[in-house]
Amino acid sequence: MKNFTLLLILCFTLFRFSLSLAQSVGDYNVYYGHLHNHTSYSDGTGTPVDAYTHGRDIAGLDFMGLSEHGIQMSNSEWNRLKNTANEYTETGRFVAFWGFEWSSNLLYGHVSVFNTNNLVNVLNTFSFSDLKKWLDGQDGVAFFNHPGREDNGVEFEHFNTAPHDKFVGMELWNKGRGFEEYYYNDGYELDDEGLSYFDEALTRNWKIGASGSHDHHGTSWGETDMAMAILAPELSREALYSALQAKRFYSTEDRSLVLSFQLGGEEMGSTLVEEANQLIRVRAFDEEDEKISAVQLYRNGLLFYEWAPNTTSVDLTKEITTSENEYYYVKITQEDGDEAISSPVFIEGNNSNNAPQVKLISPEKDAIYSKNASIHLLAEASDNDGLIAKVEFYDGDKKIGEDNNRPYEFEWNNVSIGNHFVTARAFDDRGLSKASLLSKIKVKQEAQIQLTAQISSGKDDAEEGWSTVVYNNSSDLELVYDDWLTGNQTIGLRFNQIGIPNGAEILNAYVQFTTDETSSESTQVTVKGEKSGSPQPFEGENRISTRAVTSAQVTWAIPAWNVVGESGDKQRTPDLSAVLQEIISLEDWRFNNSMALILNGKGKRIAESYEGDASGAAKLFVTYTNSPQNTMEFVQRESSQVELFPNPVINTFTIQSEADELQISAFDYTQHQVDFDLEKTESGYIIDATHWERGMYVVKVQGADGITIFRVLKK
Repeated sequence: MKNFTLLLILCFTLFRFSLSLAQSVGDYNVYYGHLHNHTSYSDGTGTPVDAYTHGRDIAGLDFMGLSEHGIQMSNSEWNRLKNTANEYTETGRFVAFWGFEWSSNLLYGHVSVFNTNNLVNVLNTFSFSDLKKWLDGQDGVAFFNHPGREDNGVEFEHFNTAPHDKFVGMELWNKGRGFEEYYYNDGYELDDEGLSYFDEALTRNWKIGASGSHDHHGTSWGETDMAMAILAPELSREALYSALQAKRFYSTEDRSLVLSFQLGGEEMGSTLVEEANQLIRVRAFDEEDEKISAVQLYRNGLLFYEWAPNTTSVDLTKEITTSENEYYYVKITQEDGDEAISSPVFIEGNNSNNAPQVKLISPEKDAIYSKNASIHLLAEASDNDGLIAKVEFYDGDKKIGEDNNRPYEFEWNNVSIGNHFVTARAFDDRGLSKASLLSKIKVKQEAQIQLTAQISSGKDDAEEGWSTVVYNNSSDLELVYDDWLTGNQTIGLRFNQIGIPNGAEILNAYVQFTTDETSSESTQVTVKGEKSGSPQPFEGENRISTRAVTSAQVTWAIPAWNVVGESGDKQRTPDLSAVLQEIISLEDWRFNNSMALILNGKGKRIAESYEGDASGAAKLFVTYTNSPQNTMEFVQRESSQVELFPNPVINTFTIQSEADELQISAFDYTQHQVDFDLEKTESGYIIDATHWERGMYVVKVQGADGITIFRVLKK
């Protein structure tokens, strides 16, 4: 046991040492740390000595800040905090910052302030505007903390007051949570294209960068892989503080991810004067060689361009046209889902000419079109100190047309399949231009349909070991080894009411499992279909292993399942379209029949079964298209007998109809079916869509007179 303990200490020491070696990108090194943390000087644990020591020696941080709640800290503690930070700062090894958190629960919000000589407390008569006035006389920097958490209608005055140059950043993650709460949100306003708190501040001219901090109150300061990363020439307080003032930092969920984002040769956080053309450059790599799956460029809070490099290191360039009062930042997504968000680069005008105003009227955001569609592009444009010379229309960075006269429109013909990012750019009579907000649209194959089916009874998912006994009431499914009594099992999955007609083309299909227990041993499973258009349930004498199977099969090398309750890519089979295509081509296959899949192999992964957790049981997802001679005949219309309101939707909406019974289903923009809670009332149905992400959805309402389709916007 002693040797094992020493080995752990040695491994962790080597891990800390590897974190402390600065990586460089461009002209700067990258240093990782957190600024917002607490000790017993306010509502935390331990002392500043404990915190800085732990952050430096155990967590392996390059820098660390303490921002004690000002209202809880005495003047003597404030002075000791500053002295301790100075004592622990050692150029080339570790930088300690001191600060305080200006805190007002359920009122003005929380702000961390660093490097000031004095501190100020929150009082009933001391508002957010008063804090800004106080900062005028201080040498320091300020950060918006966990936006939205203390909002009572006036948090940060919703960024509507004049911006202040001492505010340099906003937390996009806080404590142990990633970006899901403080970046992926709809901000304070509900009618601004779903902008987050971060982007709402940026669009109101607050020049802030992307931060994040542990906000730790215990004794494990800095023990998280998430960090704020600062780009600086050296590890000194002067260099890091200068970088904070310049907003030359980014927020990351992975402390080994290195990122540089430049526009016009200037690093993130910079402000440029508007020019006609600027070169974007994005450099990123992971010290642990994790792949980067996506790089996304955002303009004014909306997706502008994206790359899918799928490599461990990227160096991407792209020329773009910028306009005054714009800002750009990038988001990096790694193969494991971790993300990093850069601080923006800001574009200012020269104030000698006001930029024109432009709005894209058509196509609407999230609109869906069929292959080879003709799409009518329409924009409005005006200029308060001149004339509009022309309006150009773009798909991403590709110009697709222009119009010199009002109404500004263009007919876009034979649009290809895929996602398109449409913008309009207006030019005034002196050459200054401005782009509209972006509309992301989708063009798909005609008659493409998404179907979802889930195991609906214990007789539909079952296991059969070497004893040939069919076991259909287990609390989980072992894929495929159970124990020495059963050995490697044959697994049966039967999905019901599969609404696919004969002759359809299966475009994609997969089964989604949910982890019941963790396991990591080498596991390989073969998936075949039962060669029957009407397979029987798995019970009694209806064995699994003796059933006829398809000649089509798919091999699945299953990755390690390390998280209980996870239902993601690791728990998803490869594409099973060949297997399903063979099943629906059978002579006895009929629309709405059941379909069975047979799994065998070696190794072990433990998934949820119907008996263990019905909501986590296996789901089948199928995308198919009908051939013309087999297309199902539907009545699809906006019937006067069916109403849906309100639209857009905040949390709930109502469907009213004269029909007694309705079948209601909903699909997101990828055509995956989404769940909802439904309550039937005397006047109709109330749909609870609180957990839906914002975006466009299709709601299908089927009654006695046919099917009615609604496009619903979730705010």
